[in-house]
Amino acid sequence: MAACERAAYFRGEIASEPAEMLAALGVVLKVFNGESCDGPDTLIPALLDPEETKFLVVLAPEMMVKGDFSDWIGDTRFAAQRAPRGRFSLEDLKAAREAFGTRFVLYDTRALFVRRDIARALGTEWTAALREVGRVLVQGKSLSVAAAESLALGIALSKLRIEMRELPGDGELVCANTEIASENVVDLARTSRHFNSDFDNASFWNERYLANPELGSGLGSRAASRARKTALIQHILEREHSGSVLDIGCGDLASVAELPLADYTGIDIAETVIKANTVRHPSWKFLAGDFLKLRDQRRFRADLVLCFDVLIHQHEFATYEAFVRAIVASCGGVALVGAFQTPPRPQYRSEITAYHEPITRTLARCGVKSMQIVASYRDTVVVEFAHVQSLCI
Repeated sequence: MAACERAAYFRGEIASEPAEMLAALGVVLKVFNGESCDGPDTLIPALLDPEETKFLVVLAPEMMVKGDFSDWIGDTRFAAQRAPRGRFSLEDLKAAREAFGTRFVLYDTRALFVRRDIARALGTEWTAALREVGRVLVQGKSLSVAAAESLALGIALSKLRIEMRELPGDGELVCANTEIASENVVDLARTSRHFNSDFDNASFWNERYLANPELGSGLGSRAASRARKTALIQHILEREHSGSVLDIGCGDLASVAELPLADYTGIDIAETVIKANTVRHPSWKFLAGDFLKLRDQRRFRADLVLCFDVLIHQHEFATYEAFVRAIVASCGGVALVGAFQTPPRPQYRSEITAYHEPITRTLARCGVKSMQIVASYRDTVVVEFAHVQSLCI
């Protein structure tokens, strides 16, 4: 989804860490106040809001979407998860059927995807249904509030007669780097991962630099993306007073060519571009080859480590993870890594790109305790982190 189509809705104060991460991804943060996070008192105002977003996503505090759900939903106007077992009692279900004479599907009001073109209509119908359910059942203590909210949602959906789709109801929940079993998790990881096991990095990039030098390292190293990277590197150099720089996947030097670097080492798998770089900057050091293989032959260590747009082309998960481990091990001061935090949108996804998992999750597994997303471009984020002692396990 485009940045202008992304919005996150919160009840009350937003913690700084998710706020910074969402803001880096271009997500608009909105707050709706209510007495309950779970119920329509918070959700209905969001449904009625005229915000020009494509989807409204509602997740319970213990739920997590592992991936970009937009492709999975497609054109479905409404997707929801059935209420988990044990959320409503048999007495609740019996009271609902007796009062309204028909059996509605009870969806979990904490796990919904609503397309914006039906959001306002759904909010209006849900509000009306809540009043009726409350008048008939809740005041008479015949139905719990949670069941009333779900029943009212079912009534509203039946009146709108819209296309609906059920979300999966099982998977693994990841919370604070600890995986636990949960029936309530919307796990779309398998549908969001993508890779091309036939992609040959060396052949592709050698041919690219020979046949299309203007495009060279790609659109992520051109125009605004290039300027953003250069400014970020310059800021780190001035702040940290970095002496040595290791640029893993240096490409055609688009982001560093004009910087005054006294101790620079650039590594790239494309021998063609390394030869050109050597002519362009004879005082800098360059190495051609696979970084992981070169690392077996020598020890790399630098005050500032750069690795932009290399991880997004690693199609084997084991190689991707080993690459991250090697980057962390090579960092003697600060590192800037450009990679995918979420599955890229279709316009930024192709046969040459690969997505395995959020880069922050991989870095955390490699011992990085503190990191921050400092920039984003073309669905790629730049993560800054400092030297750490421990490596991937």
